[in-house]
Amino acid sequence: MEQSRREHSLPIRNYHKVAGPVTYDFTTKGNSIPAKGASHKKAQKSQNVFISGPISGRSCSPVDCDTPVHMISLFPAEVERRFAVLGIPHRFSEAEIAEFATIPIVAANVEMIAFPTPQAKRGLNLLTLRKILGTNPQKPPSFFDHPWYLNEAFAEQDCEAGWHFLYTSVLPDSLSQPVHYIDSLRNSGLQLPSAIEVVLMLFLHFVGTGEQLLQKKHTWCRDRASLNRFVTVGAFGRNGLFLSAHPAMYASRGLGICARVTR
Repeated sequence: MEQSRREHSLPIRNYHKVAGPVTYDFTTKGNSIPAKGASHKKAQKSQNVFISGPISGRSCSPVDCDTPVHMISLFPAEVERRFAVLGIPHRFSEAEIAEFATIPIVAANVEMIAFPTPQAKRGLNLLTLRKILGTNPQKPPSFFDHPWYLNEAFAEQDCEAGWHFLYTSVLPDSLSQPVHYIDSLRNSGLQLPSAIEVVLMLFLHFVGTGEQLLQKKHTWCRDRASLNRFVTVGAFGRNGLFLSAHPAMYASRGLGICARVTR
């Protein structure tokens, strides 16, 4: 498996933000943004990685349209390419590649990453990723070697198929708050992410850019562990990626919510 990862390794890239407004065609059926819909030349360089600038051309309530909003969008070919680097065997069908050529419009006023995952999702879960990537911090990305979740049901739950829109960092106001702080955000179209969503976001971004998100923070996840604890993911650094679990009323200055956007 390690040999496969080396053979398919990608050069480290730094996907810079695109300066200035990007104009989208918002008349597209299904309220979607075409993968080639950006007018900015830099954004057109790759059909598989799309970095948007401030969104303009529609009503952005409750988001201020003058606020810079940057979203890194990974299309199926790029997700598959990064999966190959990681040694993840899952691939998209031709129908899914056509379907995911457009991006649903979501509103957010912070940086996000968007990526799809395929319907052929069996085994796309935390335990499988841990087996593939291991726990050796000298071979990133990897998991911190903590076995507490190896027999937990949530670790065997496959990632749901479709688009995933996740904040790249925790919401500042969610720090030092218990998990139910998410209730105050639901009207804004925000939810708790699943642990597998967060792990995939972190690892996909890492193999494409070399950047480790959530280095000093953890995010609450919607997954439940034994003893009615909620799973947390974060501290992605030199020792690997940490998975923990805490009671609902637990609070820490390093724990917040890296939200999942639903609209």
